[in-house]
Formats: sequence, structure tokens, C-alpha cells
Amino acid sequence: MKSAPETIAKASFDVAFDTNADVSITKAATVGTIWVLDWISVSFNKTAHAAAALTVTIGGTDVFDIDLAAASTGPYQFLFPGGMYGSTGDALVVKVADGGSGHTGTLSIRYREMSSAPETLTKPTFDKATGTAAAATVTLAATVGTLWVLDWIAVSFDADTHAVAALTVAIDSTDVFDIDLPDDVTGPFQFRFPGGMYGSSGESLAVSLAAGSSGKIGKISIRYR
Repeated sequence: MKSAPETIAKASFDVAFDTNADVSITKAATVGTIWVLDWISVSFNKTAHAAAALTVTIGGTDVFDIDLAAASTGPYQFLFPGGMYGSTGDALVVKVADGGSGHTGTLSIRYREMSSAPETLTKPTFDKATGTAAAATVTLAATVGTLWVLDWIAVSFDADTHAVAALTVAIDSTDVFDIDLPDDVTGPFQFRFPGGMYGSSGESLAVSLAAGSSGKIGKISIRYR
């Protein structure tokens, strides 16, 4: 292209993990600036590490939390169509928690800055821990004049001792997405919907991870607007 969008800041950078230590990339709170996170990439140099939590915190609140599998080098990439962000003046922190001995690798992010948020965006994401052998559902209630848009879903399991678990999206109580997550695989999994998945104004939207038998404990995150 001949010119870059004015809102783009430094596109990406790398940071090497320290063995047995958390690693974080922080964009400090800045008056008049909204930090926007477009993607995260993570890889480990060795397989000798425990499960490591990957989190995103905006304005001091966790908005994304997913576990990277133990004994796996990756690489992993999580894409956030439209960006993940909060309000002007909020700090942005991307962190990979300590994964034990052998926890060395690389964390990269792509971020940018803007001065105002689109009027249609509500809180961009939230997390829900799944309960053992129980369904986990995140529901956005039907609201007059509101059209819920789903941009992505991320899921991870804490253990590899679960049965097949169905991941579904229902709009106005009608299933519009239904996929099975395999048994005995921790993930993480991410499903992205370019342009968003949505129905009509005033319809509810529900994301559900069906019961997956004993051992189905983990995390589910969505990005909606």
C-alpha cells in the first residue's frame, strides 16, 4: 500500500521467556490511547514444561485466559478479528505464566493504538471455567435493539481425560454452529468467524460446551460485540 493507516503503531516484537518465570508484554496506561491487540503467537523451545496459562488483561481485568498444553512446543497463534481492547487509558498486558522447568520460548504480539473505540463495542471478551462433567454456557440475553456479534471462541481443557465435547453456538435458540472437540486432547482450540456470526436485532446468542464426562475441566473465552 502507499500509506499506512494512521492508527497503526509498532506491529510486533518478540520476547524470550525466562526459565521458571512469567513473561509479560505490557502497554502502559496512556491518557487518550486505546491499545488494540490483534494477535498473539507463542512457541516453546522444549517439550519439558507444564501447562502454561496465556492471559490478556485490559485495565486490570482478565479478558482472555487459555491454557497452553504441557509438553508441547506449539507454535500457537490466537487471532482477534477487529482487535481486543477496552477503554481509553486502559493498560494492556499479555502474559504467559510460569510453565515450570523447560519453560523457554518466544512470545509475540501485534498491537496498535487508536484514540476512540467503535460505538458498537461492549466489553470485548470474558472467560468462563467449565465444570467437571457439566455443560458450560455463555449467554448474551435477548435485548431489544441489540444485535449480538460473535467474532471468535477459544477453548482449552486442563486434562486429557475427557470424552468428546460438542461446542455449539445458538442464535435465538437455533443452532448455527456445532463442532465436536476430540476426547483426551487438551487443545487449545480457537474458532474464528471473519465478519462475525450473528442473527437479527433482539435475538439471544449462546455459546455452549457440552458435558464431556469426568475430567472435562477447562476454560472457554469468547469475543462478542
